[in-house]
Amino acid sequence: MLLREHEAGRLSVPIPVETRRRMYRDLQTRILQAPPFNNTAALVATHHCMHLLVSYIRYTMAPEAEIDDSWISSLLTVSPFTRIVEFFSAEIGDGGNQRMQRKDFMYNFYRDTTAYEKDRMNSVIFGRSSQRNSHSSVRDLWFDAASRELETRHAMPHDVEIGWTWNGIPILFGCHDCRSTSGWRA
Repeated sequence: MLLREHEAGRLSVPIPVETRRRMYRDLQTRILQAPPFNNTAALVATHHCMHLLVSYIRYTMAPEAEIDDSWISSLLTVSPFTRIVEFFSAEIGDGGNQRMQRKDFMYNFYRDTTAYEKDRMNSVIFGRSSQRNSHSSVRDLWFDAASRELETRHAMPHDVEIGWTWNGIPILFGCHDCRSTSGWRA
């Protein structure tokens, strides 16, 4: 849509990075106010799943270190969802040689980011800044927008969720804004 606006002479380019971030925030807000996220319970559950996903990715890469989130942001925005499945499959060694699966994941992820950098729309609309992901942190992708929306709905703090696996083993889904539930703390 932006490329068409530019080609019609109605959009000056390149769009500055801060303007691009504001556009993403506005888009995220519209998404979070539409189905299924207009249901606060669905928004909280998705928020908790995003915390679990990002926490697990961080932990598997550097369990005791602070890592740069920009590659996780790229994984969640530039790559297709199948790349996340490849990441977890390689992590557990699902179906074959774990080393080869990790190598395939890294090769495919590199290919995704390279294709993104070479995309015509990005180079015209966003200029040279398109060579790096505009999301420097996963906070930019989901967490800031979701937290703002949850605050707007007076859903902060909220309870952790308990999911049950086989043999009655509980898994807690939560975030930093959860309060205790039945003695559990996220």
